Amino acid sequence: GSLTYFDVDWTQRSAIVVGNEARGPSEEILKLRSKLITIPMVENRMESLNAAIAGSIIMFEGYRQRLVTGKTKAVLGSATQSKIQ
Repeated sequence: GSLTYFDVDWTQRSAIVVGNEARGPSEEILKLRSKLITIPMVENRMESLNAAIAGSIIMFEGYRQRLVTGKTKAVLGSATQSKIQ
């Protein structure tokens, strides 16, 4: 079975493997995995996400979880700060 990316405890040590859009991770890598993570999609709206977007969504969720649990501190870059002031 698989889990959605927001059902995973990303506050724990993790490794994320994102395969390319056409073939995904290799069979060798898939044999080593402990979990298969999915990103829910709105039905009939889009077929898939490219690898960079998928990886970014998952990494941001890890950052968000660590932020709300106090395991990391928020760091805003100057570009981000100027847009939200």
